[in-house]
Amino acid sequence: MSGACYCGAVTVTATAAPEAVAICHCNECRKWSGSAGQLVTLYKAENVDVVGDLVEFKHPSATTAVGDGTKNNSIRRCCAKCYGCVTNDGQGAWDGLRDICGGIMGDAKWAPTMHLNYPSGVIECNDGLPKYKDFPAGFGGSDELVDEARAFPDAAAQLEGACYCGAVTVTATAAPEAVAICHCNECRKWSGSLGQLVTLYKAENVDVVGDLVEFKHPSATTAAGDGTKNNSIRRCCAKCYGCVTNDGQGAWDGLRDICGGLLGGAKWAPTMHLNYPSNTVCFKDGLPKYQDFPAGFGGSDTEVPE
Repeated sequence: MSGACYCGAVTVTATAAPEAVAICHCNECRKWSGSAGQLVTLYKAENVDVVGDLVEFKHPSATTAVGDGTKNNSIRRCCAKCYGCVTNDGQGAWDGLRDICGGIMGDAKWAPTMHLNYPSGVIECNDGLPKYKDFPAGFGGSDELVDEARAFPDAAAQLEGACYCGAVTVTATAAPEAVAICHCNECRKWSGSLGQLVTLYKAENVDVVGDLVEFKHPSATTAAGDGTKNNSIRRCCAKCYGCVTNDGQGAWDGLRDICGGLLGGAKWAPTMHLNYPSNTVCFKDGLPKYQDFPAGFGGSDTEVPE
């Protein structure tokens, strides 16, 4: 199996199946990928090869302790060109294994077997899989399971969040116009996740403060249904390279796409899935699954089966 980052400058080749596939909801994974949950694929080091220039960041407060929202002294590595998430290597629960961001692995269809750090999540996942408070015992965790249904605090009138390292902050003064999970190739390969958690705000209702780096894919287009997305300009924190915004021209002019995973304390209830045929994880949640976009966002309005 092979894959590549968002721009293609970093490639990944796996010569054997992963040892485990999971969705991690810890604060680190959410705030780095900006997504609803990081798609963790754990490979034996000798079975996976990563080629290309990477930049890396290790959070100064990272720890091997479980259940505190951090994750194994992780060293997060991104493509040095597009800043797409590639690997999460570290010491601790899975020494000897490499955590490859599953969203970048080509046309793979993943069947996760568990959820990690589920209480830190921002969406409910009613899929019947085990939901661990931290990690299973085999990965050094408490092995404690929690309920799928989660109690979230009421959303504050003003919602605040920050990137993985905290150098970039986001303040929203009103509710988003729409919340969705996008499965297009761009969103998956940029965040490395199961799908980008899209929260669309009116520009006047959201403020982003901090130094950002950006990348616009040279082949981006406004055409629907081709796996690309709205001439998007992807922006990340200049320090930790965590995904922050996806601003562009096209279907949602006048709205800002804030990566929902970094808005702490929020409970998101997505209302639809976008570009669903490009997915790597199937969702059995009963929500509309669009081939590209609904008509209101310039798409074909064609729905596809779960």
